Amino acid sequence: MSDDAQDIKIAAHSLQRADALVNLGRYQEAITLLARAIGEQPEDSWLHCKLANALYHIDDYDKSLEAAQRAIHLDPNNSYAHYLSAWALLGKNFIDPALQHAQTAVKIDPEQPGNLYALAVCEWRSGHSKKALAAAKLAVELDPENGSLHQLLGDLHGALRKPKLAEQHYREALRHDPENAGIHCSLANVLAVQHKVYEAADHCLSAARLEPANDSIREQLFNLIHHDLADQPLSSRQKILQELDPVARSYYQDELSRRSWASRMGLSSVVTVWVGALLLLTFLMSLATGKDIARLGGLVLMVGFLYMIFFVSKYLVSRKRTKLKLERNGM
Repeated sequence: MSDDAQDIKIAAHSLQRADALVNLGRYQEAITLLARAIGEQPEDSWLHCKLANALYHIDDYDKSLEAAQRAIHLDPNNSYAHYLSAWALLGKNFIDPALQHAQTAVKIDPEQPGNLYALAVCEWRSGHSKKALAAAKLAVELDPENGSLHQLLGDLHGALRKPKLAEQHYREALRHDPENAGIHCSLANVLAVQHKVYEAADHCLSAARLEPANDSIREQLFNLIHHDLADQPLSSRQKILQELDPVARSYYQDELSRRSWASRMGLSSVVTVWVGALLLLTFLMSLATGKDIARLGGLVLMVGFLYMIFFVSKYLVSRKRTKLKLERNGM
């Protein structure tokens, strides 16, 4: 065997190993192998793409973008390089250029569902909800058995306050990926909105069993039981709790015994109690001092304004969480 043939064989083996390491989530080791391979074949556009993908997964968006841009320089028609550039730019929160690369990727290869996924996320991040839905729906039409695409549509419909449509797609996503805790949690959210609280609690519990160390899942389960199921008249509360899964009931009762009264009530309830106490105190002071009680009107207006800020903030936080969820599911 000639030296050149031997070098090609060694290089091919290194690439296979790098691909295997990426599949195992051992990105840093894969990056070392890919950097070595690029040193031997610097004009290979796909090698730069592989490197960009591995760098993205360790959140090194600058170097990932650099590698993807190098791939585009070597081959402007490499749709995967544009796809990777879009995700790296999203990671850096550069929305407009990310959208341009996603559009280019779709233009080069419109039959690739992954390109349409990236385009849907970029359109959503740009505030174009209708275009995001259109891209996501087209992606599902091309690959109807892809659970990630159904999860994307569930996320989009959920963010647009369309829980029934979101539920349909989350159920389909779970059919393909039943061990995905994130999908169980998302389905629980849209079920709770539709007052299907017992089923929502079951999905939350499934998520907690899949990821028992995940604090946010356990918090979601507690809040679901406490604020949707247990927020009933005292006479019926025990009956409701008895209908829960025994594991969920035990978890809830244990958590309840550990928490302060404020955390049991929840933020909105605490705010309501605080505002009520403030109004009562002002009313009593008005009576004691003989001041005109009509001055409470200004305070009421201020309270209403603060409430509006509170609920708008909750909505914006919800949108931000949706954006982060879309990014996490993207690659």
